[in-house]
Amino acid sequence: MGTLCVAGDPEPSYQEYLPQGVDYWSSEAPIAPRYFPYNRCTVWQCTQCSRLYLRYTEGGGYFVDRRIRAVRSALIQDVPL
Repeated sequence: MGTLCVAGDPEPSYQEYLPQGVDYWSSEAPIAPRYFPYNRCTVWQCTQCSRLYLRYTEGGGYFVDRRIRAVRSALIQDVPL
């Protein structure tokens, strides 16, 4: 459906925005599009219920870990880097 990646940015920031000190995949963690991992996410829509979700593939060493997170508008925060 779309992406949160900034066009022309070859290496998005790995800086995290976690003001409450929660893990970035916590259900209550803010969604800050300029910060990791959201600045590397694509936006998808469920074909069953039409809800939006973010999809991120984390890779390292010997594994690839695909993660998704439901978009909740109340958690989206426009925070500058």
